[in-house]
Amino acid sequence: MFRDPYSERQAHYAFLRKNMAFIGIALVLVVIAAMELSMLFRMHRDPARTPGQAESVAGREDETYVDAVAPAGAGAENADLPSKTEGDWRLALVNDKNPLPEDFRVRLADLRSGVQVDERILDPLHRMLDAAKKEGFTIVASSGYRSVDRQRVLYRNKVARLLGTGLSEAVAQAEAVKEVAYPGTSEHHLGLALDLVAGHNQRLDDSQGETPENQWLREHCHVYGFILRYPLDKSDKTGVIYEPWHFRYTGQEAAKSIMEQGLCLEEYLEQLADTP
Repeated sequence: MFRDPYSERQAHYAFLRKNMAFIGIALVLVVIAAMELSMLFRMHRDPARTPGQAESVAGREDETYVDAVAPAGAGAENADLPSKTEGDWRLALVNDKNPLPEDFRVRLADLRSGVQVDERILDPLHRMLDAAKKEGFTIVASSGYRSVDRQRVLYRNKVARLLGTGLSEAVAQAEAVKEVAYPGTSEHHLGLALDLVAGHNQRLDDSQGETPENQWLREHCHVYGFILRYPLDKSDKTGVIYEPWHFRYTGQEAAKSIMEQGLCLEEYLEQLADTP
């Protein structure tokens, strides 16, 4: 049979023109699939990392991190803190007046429960939890390091729930930050704060403060460098409601002074500012 090359080419071009849209869509889908696979591969290699904020300790022993710097003047109330607190990562202050620095990074380590914290507090934290267990108290770390993105989700969810009760947008946002910090202003971003709850009562409410486990923590946490971060009747200073489950690492010296005097971190830093 005689084959007409010209007719075959014309038919080929006609086929391509007719199916160009489908071919284009297929190529786009292939590219998207390749990007998704690449992202999943990176997440598999380093699932804990949030770009610009955190690095998992595993596999990164030779890398450095940027320390959180204690109040650098972002908030007017803390602008005159003494220079001796600057650069002391243990006293880093993050709240609504002192947001997390944009270049902040922290190296994370995993607790046995899988919760992540700044690697520098892992040892004292384990020692504290082990000491409690030896005395018959099971204390669970229900939350530790939290990325800004994760905080954003929690904040938006809280605002949405409040809007559902009939509050206006402005009022809902104002009420939300009393319980869920605005993204970038939560201590959980530092990796120095944890929600510690009793094994038999893991509710994040005032009942936590009545548990024997919580009472043990209040009595002994300073020995390991931790404080109760948001005590009762300190909301005017902290801007946060009473949270008996929220503990924060400050180092032993500061923790002893804070807990013995019944202070919050803001008051302790102000006290330092007034010290000659």
